This record gives sequence, structure tokens and C-alpha cells, in this order.
Amino acid sequence: MRSDMYDQEVMNLIHELRTSGSPSEKSAERLLQIGRSMQEEHLLGIALYFKARIHFQKSLEMDETLAELTEAAVHAEAAHDFDTLCSAYILLGIVSDLHCNYPLAAAYFIKARSYCSETEQSQRYYAVVAANICHIFYEVHEYEKAAFYNQISIEKLEQMPDDPQRSQDLSSCHVMAAALAIENGADICKAEAECEQAESFRGKPGWDEISDLDVLITKIQIAGAKNDTGEVRKLFREFLPRQKKFPVTADSVDNLLSLISLLIRLKEMDACSELFAYLDQNMATEIPGVLMKFDDLRMQFAKTLGDQAEENRIAMKYYEESSRKLQEEDRAAVIAVEGSLSGARLAEENVRLLKEAEADALTGLANRYALNRHGEEAYERCYRNQQNLGVEILDVDYFKEFNDSYGHQKGDSCLQAAAEVLKQLAEEDPRMYPARYGGDEIVVIYENMTEAEMQDKVKLIAERIGALKIPHAKSQVSSYVSVSQGVYWHVPLPVNRLWDYTSGADYALYYVKNHHKGSWFITRHSIRKGVEPVGAKGWEETC
Repeated sequence: MRSDMYDQEVMNLIHELRTSGSPSEKSAERLLQIGRSMQEEHLLGIALYFKARIHFQKSLEMDETLAELTEAAVHAEAAHDFDTLCSAYILLGIVSDLHCNYPLAAAYFIKARSYCSETEQSQRYYAVVAANICHIFYEVHEYEKAAFYNQISIEKLEQMPDDPQRSQDLSSCHVMAAALAIENGADICKAEAECEQAESFRGKPGWDEISDLDVLITKIQIAGAKNDTGEVRKLFREFLPRQKKFPVTADSVDNLLSLISLLIRLKEMDACSELFAYLDQNMATEIPGVLMKFDDLRMQFAKTLGDQAEENRIAMKYYEESSRKLQEEDRAAVIAVEGSLSGARLAEENVRLLKEAEADALTGLANRYALNRHGEEAYERCYRNQQNLGVEILDVDYFKEFNDSYGHQKGDSCLQAAAEVLKQLAEEDPRMYPARYGGDEIVVIYENMTEAEMQDKVKLIAERIGALKIPHAKSQVSSYVSVSQGVYWHVPLPVNRLWDYTSGADYALYYVKNHHKGSWFITRHSIRKGVEPVGAKGWEETC
């Protein structure tokens, strides 16, 4: 930035916004006013970015933050201000991540990464982007990928000169590495080593009480992984009074919710009650994604206590929040691509990113994000109109053996061929909605079909995939690639949730795989362990 372009007031405002830990809304507003009067793209980008950041830190809300960030990016790109542009995309990703819109968040972070090399502090930006991508993979339980990006962040930070922010960021990365060690195989020794690494920054510039609390939560998680309830109680008694000094922020809410999950698992119900009470009083947010995580834990808590009435009450609240989350995501997408009249190119880019975020890269089917959206909408329609809703989960029989025998490239081709069958059937009947669930699993949602119609579709899927004649020498059910299919269906009831259907379909698939791989099972009844399920079986029809 050339200092001779601006007067001293402008230089002071920019310096204050960029160096203050708590930027002033008044300063951002004044810089915006000057930028508009001068029609200066550079100033407008900086001012709008900091206004968005201030709004986000104050309320964690989405609409105003996204609108300001999108406009900031337009101006920053026009001014070739890549630091502000990269920062805007990172914050767009963080906002989307907090609202559990992980595919869109990933798209924003990847976009930010494309500008990192153009910034004045490229190593820091690369580290921040990698840390945030790590968090997305952690949230969706892809722990190995999360560890990969966390290590990239550590390596980038270690290449930087020592400063308070670097120390704080490195400590956070080692805290994440400890959490990943616990989740990805319960490697307690590694978790303890990473915790020590995080704590080694104590006393250095940048270390504060929040850093201390992060390490303390990590120690509680490690004690929990050891099932050392005595140590968990001791550390929790130290943690809670210190945590109560601070508000619940975007940075702390995930840690607190994961701590509740641990306490429920250990059946430390008194500690759970205390932490719930603290969050009830201090978690001042209406973000559906956060509230859904919170209420999911409340349901687990009620279930552990055997309080069926409370569990059902929270389940209905959860359903309402999930509907509101879908509406909010739609609103966010519109805001993200609308931008301003001068930002048509950025709006087009956001449309492209949104489409990419809803499609599975390998198969071209809808991905889990799009599946969740469509599934909730289909559930609402079927509930409102009292029509049948069915969910099928299918997977390729002996797919691991197929990959081991023919190679992963052939495995990918196999999934792509099966996906084309599903796409064609969905084009023939739009009441079917196929999506890739993960690995070799595909989900199909059936809307407003009779049981007989669903059964016909299930058979047709198996027949057409079988007709592909993809050789599978390692299969124990056929010489060619085949699939196992489980379907759960009925008219939605007030107490149901979408996951009742996916869970039912998963149990149905499990039943098939344990009794007659390469076939199917369709049921509208709950499947309970040790009880022979009731439904239509494909293997009985072929006997």
C-alpha cells in the first residue's frame, strides 16, 4: 500500500483495523464512508472486510456478515488487494463451517488458498487455510485427512519468524493433533505428547488464558480416552470456574460441545448438567447448525437418563432447527452469489462453487450435503401430504476385495458405472433421488411410492448393475459386480426424523449383508437386535 495515496487519517484507520485485536466498528464505518466518497476500491474492500469481521465476532450471525464479505471480495479483487481478498474468503469459509455447511466452507477455503501466494504473508495464510480445512475434515470424521492438513499448517507456521500469533496458532495445531490422535485410533501416547507440545508455548507472547483452557480441555479428553473418571472430574472442577469468566465464542463452542459428549459417554451426568446450564445462559446464538449440535447432545443426555418425554420434546425442536438450517443455507447461498451489481463475475464464481459443493467429484451424483438438503425437503413434503418416504442404502459386494484385486482406478470406474445406472433411473422417475453416501455406499430416496413400486425400483437397480457385466473374480456371490440393498420406508410420523430412515435402511442393509449378500431387504418395521425382522426379502423370491 502506497502511503502517499492517502492522508494521515486514512493511514491511521487502516493501521488500527489491521493491528488491533478488537477492531473498532466506528473506525471501520469511518473508513467505509471515506472509501465511498473517494470511490476507492482498496479502502472499500478493507472497510467492508473489517465490518463483516466485527459483526461475526459480535453475533456469529450469517446474513449481514456474508453480504459484507462478498462485497469486500469484489472491491479487493478490483484493487488487487490479495491480503484482504484472501482474508475475506477465509472468513466466508469460517462462517459456512460454523453453520455446518461444510462443502461450501471447503470451496471458500480452497478459493482462499489460490490467492495465498499473492499475499504479503503467504506462509501465514497457507497455515490458516490448512488449519481450517483440517477442521472441516475433523467435523465429518475424516481424521486422516484432517491430520494431513493439520501437519501442513504446523510446517508452514514453523517456517515463519517467531511472533505472538505464530505461537498461539502452533499451540492450537498441537491441541488439534492431540484430538486427532484420540479420535483416530485412541493413540494416547501421541495425544499426551501433542498436549505437551501445545503447553510448551505457555509463558511465551501470545499465550493467554484461552490457550490454557484449550490445553485443559485436551487433558480432560485424554483422561476420558483412558476412562479415568477420577481425573476427568478433577480437571473438570478446575476447568468450569475458569471457563465461566468468558463468553461462549465461535472458537470455544465446538470444544464445549465435544466435552459434553465425553461426559455423557462417561455418564458424568452432574458435570453435564452444570455445563448445559452454563451454555444455556451464555450461548447467545440462533445459528441452527450450532443449536442442532447442542440439542443432539441434549437428546443423548435425556436418553441416558431414561427421560423419554424430554428426548421426544428435543427431537421435535431438532427437526424444526434442521428445517430452519436448510432455509438459512439457501439464504446464505443467495447472499454469497448475489454480491453487488459491480461484482457479477464473483457472483458467477460463487454459483459455480455452490454447484461443485453439491456434487460428488468422483461419481457426479449428489453428495452428502445435497442429500441432507433434499432428504429434509422430501421428509417435509411426505409428512405434510402423508405420503410414503423410503430410504435405500446400497453398496458393492466385496468392494474391498475388488479394489485389492483390480486396483483403485478400476474401483473408481466401477462406482462411476453404478452411478450412471442410478442417474438414468432417476431421469426416468424423478421420485428417485440418488446420492453418494461415502466409500462404495449410495443412498436413494424414494418419495410418494408404494411398497411394490419401491420393490420394483430396487430390483431394477440390481438388474441394471448386474447387466454391466463388470468382472469380479473375488466376489463370493457372483462372477460380476453385484450390490446389496436395504430399504426402510413408511409415512412420516411427528416423532420421526430423517435419520430414523437412514438408520433403518442401514440396519436393513446390515441384515442383508449378514444373511444373503447380493440381494435386498425392504421393511417398514423397526429392526431390533436379536429379533428376526419383518419385511420383503429378495433371496426368498429367488428360491
